[in-house]
Amino acid sequence: KWQYDLNDFISKSKPAIYYLSLNGIRHLKSLDRYPNTELKKRYKDGTRSESFINQSILIADCCITLESSNTEHIIYNYVLEADYLDPNSTYHYLNDLGPSLYFTKTIKDKNSNDDTAVQYLLEIFNETTPRYKVKRKLEMYIELVEEDETNQQIVLLAFPSVSELLYAKRRVKLLSENLDEDTTSKIRFATTDKIKQVGVAGEIWEEV
Repeated sequence: KWQYDLNDFISKSKPAIYYLSLNGIRHLKSLDRYPNTELKKRYKDGTRSESFINQSILIADCCITLESSNTEHIIYNYVLEADYLDPNSTYHYLNDLGPSLYFTKTIKDKNSNDDTAVQYLLEIFNETTPRYKVKRKLEMYIELVEEDETNQQIVLLAFPSVSELLYAKRRVKLLSENLDEDTTSKIRFATTDKIKQVGVAGEIWEEV
């Protein structure tokens, strides 16, 4: 189904929204390739279409920014949610956490073959995200950085407003009070407006 307001200029300027009908979901189930829990979510896309399309555009903008930021010595690579939904994907281990975007930044040493790679997990919260889901995600990301033996994973949390960002900072500070500063510094914060203005690879990310 294709949804947009024919009489709204702003609405018409955005990509059209597509979602599956009942028969389409039944067909995907018959392929036995996708988790049923994810297929069930497709029924609901029509009711949260505006936030869905805005977040999709923002993720696409992030990917374009990463690609345009590549140089001879700095290489960005990214993986989308659809990739780790696939049980056969190398990145399927990210499925439970479900970040909005996973990307790596590889810095190539000019004088040797020793490359430095940092992994980033971007989570974009929107204005419709329930507070209990925000809390749960924050707990999961704190657990992630606490157990990170590689010491090369950075969590990027993006919020629709400054008030939501400040709430998340307070919550993370409370939940991580027993962790050292090096660990908590792996969790960083920004607003979605900053991402739109400067780019996901820009110097916009704040620590607790």
